[in-house]
Amino acid sequence: LPEPLERMPALERGRELRGRRGATALTIANLALLAAVLIHGADHWFIQERGVSALSFEVMLGGMAITAAAALSLAVALRGHGRAPLVALLAGPWVAAAVAVGHFIPHWSEFSDPYEDAGVGAVSYAAAWAVVAAGLALGAVAIRQAISARMRI
Repeated sequence: LPEPLERMPALERGRELRGRRGATALTIANLALLAAVLIHGADHWFIQERGVSALSFEVMLGGMAITAAAALSLAVALRGHGRAPLVALLAGPWVAAAVAVGHFIPHWSEFSDPYEDAGVGAVSYAAAWAVVAAGLALGAVAIRQAISARMRI
């Protein structure tokens, strides 16, 4: 394995089944969010006719931020860190809100890229809504895991 992966601590072996299911659910929800974010980004790059050149620097920065948040949350979950539910609870709904506010409300700032004004197709709407749904689902899974683990958020 690469050195950074070798340095990662092993997950506890003696966890109860419920804890493992929660960790697995959190990992799957994180994977779904990251996949949705990457598909949404691919939509901007390859499917939308206007291309990424029509996006402001701030919108591009927002796209990088949501990708980083989704990747960070997944990395923390894969490590089995005790604060993974908290990170997921912060990342998932924030990513969902950022995409919803950026694409589904009228223009409000340079971080805004309203799809209504852009004239994008159904695939673009579906990709953006998938990010919103995956972010909210990640938040729900994080809350459930935190409650089942009796962790304070």
